[in-house]
Amino acid sequence: MAPGHTMTYADLRASGATRAGVRSALAEGLLVRGRRNVYLDASVSQAVREAQRVGGRLDCVSALAEAGIFVLDKNELHVQVEPERSRLRSPHSRGTRLSGVHGVVVHWRPCHAGSLHTVPIVEALAASVRC
Repeated sequence: MAPGHTMTYADLRASGATRAGVRSALAEGLLVRGRRNVYLDASVSQAVREAQRVGGRLDCVSALAEAGIFVLDKNELHVQVEPERSRLRSPHSRGTRLSGVHGVVVHWRPCHAGSLHTVPIVEALAASVRC
């Protein structure tokens, strides 16, 4: 799996992974589930996992902090979500809806980053100025 990218189950299978191989990689901790049908390299940070669990990408000051850029306040998780997405979840539990969860700022806007789990730095900078 390419660092910095997410893959669906179909992507994993198309790249040559078997069903047993995916199960084994999950069990061994080489892969983690970000959310339903989204898999990440296990080396990703907790912030990236939480953004994926919500249903989007790490964005704004959260993405800048992840890249090692100084930000004043990194207490909230900033997540970029495509405008047509629904069924957002808590960053801590797939079984809990996002509504009513404190500490998450959702940026509803399109991103052309493809399968990246974090928005590009230029987009994160622009979002942080608007935020």
